[in-house]
Amino acid sequence: MNLNSNEMLSLFKKLFITISLLILYRFGSYVPVPGLNVSSIISFLGGDKAGGFFDTFHMLSGGAFGRMTIFALSVMPYVLSSIIFQLLSTTFKNLKEWIDNDQGNKKKISFYVKLIMIFICLLQGSGIVFGVDGAMRLLPGSISLFLQSFVTISTFMAGTLTLVWIGDQISSRGIGNGISIIIFIGIISEFPNLFNSLFELNKVSYLGGFALFFIILSFFILLFFIIFVEKSYLYIPVQYPRRNSNIYSNNFSYIPLKVNISGVIPPIFASTALMLPMTIARFYSNNISDFIIYYFSPGKFLYLICNCILIFIFSFFYSGFILDTDDISYNLKKNGGLIPGKRPGNNTKIYIKNIINRLNFIGSIYLSLICLIPDIFKSLYTSFLISGTGALIIIGVVLDTTSHLKSYLLDRGSYDKFMSKISKFRC
Repeated sequence: MNLNSNEMLSLFKKLFITISLLILYRFGSYVPVPGLNVSSIISFLGGDKAGGFFDTFHMLSGGAFGRMTIFALSVMPYVLSSIIFQLLSTTFKNLKEWIDNDQGNKKKISFYVKLIMIFICLLQGSGIVFGVDGAMRLLPGSISLFLQSFVTISTFMAGTLTLVWIGDQISSRGIGNGISIIIFIGIISEFPNLFNSLFELNKVSYLGGFALFFIILSFFILLFFIIFVEKSYLYIPVQYPRRNSNIYSNNFSYIPLKVNISGVIPPIFASTALMLPMTIARFYSNNISDFIIYYFSPGKFLYLICNCILIFIFSFFYSGFILDTDDISYNLKKNGGLIPGKRPGNNTKIYIKNIINRLNFIGSIYLSLICLIPDIFKSLYTSFLISGTGALIIIGVVLDTTSHLKSYLLDRGSYDKFMSKISKFRC
């Protein structure tokens, strides 16, 4: 089937809407929140040091956090609230049944997720405004510092709500994966600054030419390694009986399981868990707080070890929520499915669980390596282009978006024709 003009127009309309909304997002990333003492906040959060709380949020917000703009909190409160709601739904059976049984509850679910998000925004905004000494300065004409602080917190919350709306519009009217694309654009928007900092280090002879080449080469090797693993699956063969017969067909269906089952969630949870004690320690000045700040800073041996341990813990923990072996074995038995050599029911459940555990172990090693390599480079050369979490997000979003676009074109039988048209523009 040919790619007709209506389909081309529809595709380019989606691309135009997506690009326009992303331009709006980048514009808002440079609109400052009035009355904030940015230097005091950055210094308190460790922005004067490599890595840590500041660098992570600065990267995920596309630099908006470091500039303390209206989009400083980015969409991370929404991501966190979605994860919390997902964990709650798997913990409480009544909530899970309510979600599964009534597809009309999607709007209600979105409403509750956004309620949790608003609460998180209030906590984070209050932490910035009230938790940092000298964070606010009274603007001319302001009635009181407290009222100005309330307006500032509301501005942070409104910025996050605006970004979530932009993400929803990209998902419904654009190319899809709206929230993920916002995070992706935020991360890659910092690439020019990161490359510039590398070349500046090279100019002042702090970073040699070979070291610069080695860092850039390692960055691309890291990306290719992530692509290879993220596109790797293990397929469990399943046989189903022939229609109106108890004889099983020789044709197999497959249960696809990703090598990295848990995705990017374990590194985010692990880094957040390690940032929390460091952030609390900055409120105090004693031997214990100094020990935590020094030895648990990114790149330090204790930080690297604890990060790997937490990645392993969260990988096994989170995969248990997103993959329920009871449900998988029950659905197979209900539909007459059979894994060759395994009896339906408990034996199938144990077999699948063992496979998931082995994949989790391999995936945890993979995630630990991805997160360790950039931290080791930063400790050796004081700089690396991106964190492991950022690299995982970039590749994940690119793979998901290209898959979504390919599915959109294949549904219309237009993928091959579209690719042939694109190839005409190549040199």
